[in-house]
Amino acid sequence: MDMNSDLSPFLREHYKGADGLREILKSTKSFTDQIPGKLRGMQTRYLEQNPSLYTPNQRQLMGYCLEAYLYKEFSSDWLAEQIWSIVHTGSGDRPLTEVLWNSFDAHDTADVDTAALSLLLDNFLVQSAAFIDFYLLYLWMFFRQEPLDKGFVKWPKVEKMLRSTEEPPFDDKARKILAYLQEKVFSGQISWNVCSVGNWGAVVSALRHKVVHRDRALPSLDQGKSLTSIMIRDWADELKSIGCARFCEDVRGDMFYMVSTLAGVLYDEEWKPGL
Repeated sequence: MDMNSDLSPFLREHYKGADGLREILKSTKSFTDQIPGKLRGMQTRYLEQNPSLYTPNQRQLMGYCLEAYLYKEFSSDWLAEQIWSIVHTGSGDRPLTEVLWNSFDAHDTADVDTAALSLLLDNFLVQSAAFIDFYLLYLWMFFRQEPLDKGFVKWPKVEKMLRSTEEPPFDDKARKILAYLQEKVFSGQISWNVCSVGNWGAVVSALRHKVVHRDRALPSLDQGKSLTSIMIRDWADELKSIGCARFCEDVRGDMFYMVSTLAGVLYDEEWKPGL
């Protein structure tokens, strides 16, 4: 939008900021838009080919959870792009541990780039963990489980459900999805590699918990230990040394890899790259 000379300086800054956010959102949509349409199409074809597997209510819940996890995935993408914009226009990427330390221990807003990265990372973790929650809820609905009173399920409950699924045609799907999630998402191995981490789901969920429930996570001040140092003490060196933007990019890759890989299992249809 063109700046109007009649606008106050305060309002001009709002226009500038809003235009920047809109541009990043449009850019994010330009390279992520094909994924939701592809998944909707795969689910639609699967339901058309299996008309007797689900009740109308189950179909509606599946559709709702699909849209919810896609929305959270897009939210994560948009926030990651904002993080990259700070990195590319500032002093470069900062170590993830440094950004977490500012968020959990230093609480410094004097350095604009550090503050921006900390605030954006906090929100990225919240949205990425919400994506995981809604994806697990989608699996819960896909395997025709009863909706829970509080609406959501966590990995141990989904893991137990997948283990106990023995009825065709869901038994083989459950076995393959369980193996993937145990090996690629919730393995218990604290390590980090692009799009191949075995515990990225647990790492993201744990960090999100620290962000949201700060009242339950305090540093050991009497021992001179920061909250960040306590939190990362069991992390592998690769995770301790990764940059903040690189971390977020890897999580985005892991999210896409999980969704695209398991779509082929869920819908009996190979995921085809491109449009």
